[in-house]
Amino acid sequence: MKLTAELARWVEHPMPEKTTNEHKVFVLEDDARIRARFCKLVNESGRFAICGAAGSLSDAKGQLEQAREAEILLVDLRLPDGNGTSLIAEASTWSPRPFIAVISSLGDERSVVTAMEAGADGYLLKDLRPQELVPNLEALMRGESPISPAIARYLLKRFRTEVVEAEPDVPRLSGREAEILQLVARGYSHGDIASALEISQNTVITHIRHIYDKLDVHSRSEAVYEAANLGLLKVGD
Repeated sequence: MKLTAELARWVEHPMPEKTTNEHKVFVLEDDARIRARFCKLVNESGRFAICGAAGSLSDAKGQLEQAREAEILLVDLRLPDGNGTSLIAEASTWSPRPFIAVISSLGDERSVVTAMEAGADGYLLKDLRPQELVPNLEALMRGESPISPAIARYLLKRFRTEVVEAEPDVPRLSGREAEILQLVARGYSHGDIASALEISQNTVITHIRHIYDKLDVHSRSEAVYEAANLGLLKVGD
């Protein structure tokens, strides 16, 4: 696809003079048309200005001085000579550290997680509307983490899955065991429990042994403590 004359101009000359109040932005994007569009939107914002634009990792390394001057890096992931996460990881060690946002067509699990782990502060998909780019840059400057809705939904789903997987297995007590455990927590003796539930002391002792086994404890105090931590005791009863 041919570049329009206007976009071609932004590819050739993406860096107009920066005024005092403009924040510097460096763009790493291999698609010339998309790179030109980003440069145009940034430079016309009045708040931001392009200080460098590269189409590959090697090109970005050749403009390292400009990149290190940037307050914001917009980084594509899939590049002709590697992955943008290498620049993200490197830029995360710079001082001062720039704000870094991925801007990519890749929204798969591996790409998102790898970029975030490398140090990305935000993750935007390339299909964002033109009027959404500058507000996302402003969010970065405020210390926020702009994320495209599709990526946010994925991260939320992943977080929920991890929380569920991280939850410890809670022992399943029978109704009778739960009753006895509650009485143990109140300080009832074996005889008191037997009288209250109208069962024999031997039956009480057997149930308590089963409770100990399920909670992996060896005493009444340990059983009460562990059960309270697992939410197996009714508070206030």
